[in-house]
Order: sequence, then C-alpha cells, then structure tokens
Amino acid sequence: MLKGVNLNVKDEDFISIRGKSGVGKTTLLKVIGLLEAPERGEVKLFGKAANRLSDDEKSELRLHHIGFMFQFFNLTLFLTVLENIELPLALAGITKHERRRGHVNS
Repeated sequence: MLKGVNLNVKDEDFISIRGKSGVGKTTLLKVIGLLEAPERGEVKLFGKAANRLSDDEKSELRLHHIGFMFQFFNLTLFLTVLENIELPLALAGITKHERRRGHVNS
C-alpha cells in the first residue's frame, strides 16, 4: 500500500524513483502506468482522472506516453533485443526507418 504520495511531473521532466526494497517503488510505477488502480486517492495523467478512463484509453496512453523497463524482463522471446525495443514504437505507428534512425517526434 502506498501512503502519502503526491507526485507532479511536468513535460520534459526526467525523474528517478529509488528506495529500499519493499517501500512501494514497483507499486507506484504500476499505478502511474495504469497497470493497477490505487486503493484510495486519484491518479491524473495529462489532466485526466485515470479512474474515469476506459481500458482502451489507458492502453492508448501507455502506447504513446508511458514507457516501462520491467525489473524482470518481460521480453518477447522470439524477437531480438532491438525488435523488443522497437515493438511499442511499431504499435504506435512509427515507421521502421524512423525507429532505426533513432529520431521520433511526439
């Protein structure tokens, strides 16, 4: 359970979440990433209350605005490392040329 979390991240911010084992880092990231709902309180992403979003809307936000590297690698075994990295970009409609060039405009 998370207690007393108040986090406001603005465009272009780069943050790091760290702490001892068991303090809730993974839980926080799952809540922020719309993979779990908070027991209490509210999560807002891009000005929208997450609890009011449909599953499709949450998926769209994750696809276009949220990136994860899981602690235990959730890689697709039949893809190469590069293909695993490119997969979310391909799903977002980024062309292979743009993905390989390393330049993506949001």
